[in-house]
Amino acid sequence: MNRTRLDDHLADLDADGYLLDASQDDANQLYLSGFTGPDPFLTLYADGEVHVLVSGLEYGRAKSESTADTVARHADYDYEYGGREARNDMYARFVRDKGVESVSMPPRGPVGTADALRERGISVTVDTDDRLREVRAVKTDDEIDAIREAQKANEAAMRAAEDLSAGAEVAGEGDDAETGVLLSDGDPLTSERVAEEIEVTL
Repeated sequence: MNRTRLDDHLADLDADGYLLDASQDDANQLYLSGFTGPDPFLTLYADGEVHVLVSGLEYGRAKSESTADTVARHADYDYEYGGREARNDMYARFVRDKGVESVSMPPRGPVGTADALRERGISVTVDTDDRLREVRAVKTDDEIDAIREAQKANEAAMRAAEDLSAGAEVAGEGDDAETGVLLSDGDPLTSERVAEEIEVTL
């Protein structure tokens, strides 16, 4: 992640930090946190640092896999399995713990989180330009190298699938041939077998 470019794009926002409440399915979340969390979690960017708040179940993996400067778990803010209000209290404590009193959130950020923070005295503005998306669009040299490596892996996996299909034989011979049935090493070549070859190669 290019933090200098990120700082430049966020410099004129009227906020102390940039907050995301989303899962890994949100490209901005994955980019900022570097974490593949399947459930929504908070990521706060403030003063040039990335802070992540995850559940206890994801804490260990987030500590080892994310690119965040700090990783906290819900229990650090006295929250385990409370209701919505207790969860929102935790969110506000997390944000304030990083010295932040105002945040900007992307246009698709949950309105419930934004409203809850406002109710707790934290100013929330909407980044209508979705600046993080603009930052993501320009890749660093490391990101370009990673894309090249991923593309090489994808091409190798497709070659493996092509080789498997090309080496298959039609079942039976002549009029006795089973229409459309391909065999690989004597077994029917199924879509599952091709998918497995792709996964193994990757």
